[in-house]
Amino acid sequence: MHREVSFDARLRTIKAHNADATQTYKRGVNHLTDRTIDELRPLHGLDRALLFAERAQELFETVESASAVTAQSPWATSENPPGLDWRRAGAVTPVKNQGACGSCWGFASAEAVESRWFLKTGELQELSEQFILDCTPNPHKCGGTGGCGGGTAKLAYARLAALGGLPSEWTYPYLSVNGSAGSCRGLPLSPALEKPHVSAVAKAANVSGHVSLPSNSYDPMMMAITDGPLAVSVDAGAWHDYESGVFTGGNHTHLTLDHLVQLVGYGTDPVSGLDYFTIRNSWTPLWGEAGYMRLLRSRNASCGIDLRPGDGDGCDGGPKRVRVCGQSGILYDGVFPLV
Repeated sequence: MHREVSFDARLRTIKAHNADATQTYKRGVNHLTDRTIDELRPLHGLDRALLFAERAQELFETVESASAVTAQSPWATSENPPGLDWRRAGAVTPVKNQGACGSCWGFASAEAVESRWFLKTGELQELSEQFILDCTPNPHKCGGTGGCGGGTAKLAYARLAALGGLPSEWTYPYLSVNGSAGSCRGLPLSPALEKPHVSAVAKAANVSGHVSLPSNSYDPMMMAITDGPLAVSVDAGAWHDYESGVFTGGNHTHLTLDHLVQLVGYGTDPVSGLDYFTIRNSWTPLWGEAGYMRLLRSRNASCGIDLRPGDGDGCDGGPKRVRVCGQSGILYDGVFPLV
């Protein structure tokens, strides 16, 4: 009965939205339409308290490291091409399903490694999100404990660099679809195996570190995406019934960064003329545009405020309020791995 009530309420909202000719995107019925708010909550997994504490503590350090390791692609350089889609280059694996686990941070982190490893070696393989969830402790205990309770790309990449890399999905498969992370196994990682599909947990891709982009800066994100996909933090609170088009919805005043996704490109919509970022989600291909979404893109993007960045039970010393820019807050936190 409660599912029917949830479904009917959302269906009315969807129909009212789609009847408005001024809207730039469509809402639709999908596998999430009858879920309650409590059931939708695990689809998000970014611990924003940890995210904000990291950004406040390490902003200058990460900007300096970005300048050092990406000298071949500085933040201000020649104009970007009018459009870019790393899927067309074969650099993106199929859309995945995080299930009822708040593991988006593990998915987006692994996906960015997949893409950047392909661009370096020519080898595209699915890498283990489960390994990140199981083997990445969250020492700050910020509103969660890691695993299905949330984390960040920076946390994942620091751990993978310490462990020397990331195994494949074949040797360390995803088992947390029902909402529970497992125990870390297979450490230390075995060297890369010559024979595929063997049972040993072996390193499939190297990770040596990461680069965090300057917060709320359009040009650095545009330059970073020309080198390859990256992980970005977003407010996905209004995403559940997105179907198609350039998304311009959500709360633009008070944003809550609660989800991590992969940024795979950008372009301009030929119908509306709106510029967009192309986002890959981890809510199955049944959601959105076959698992993808187009978010409004603008150099002069609007900004909002997160008034509760310290929510959770840890990360003392974080800022009381944080300025977050871009559609769904996409410009606030972009991270890519060094492979």
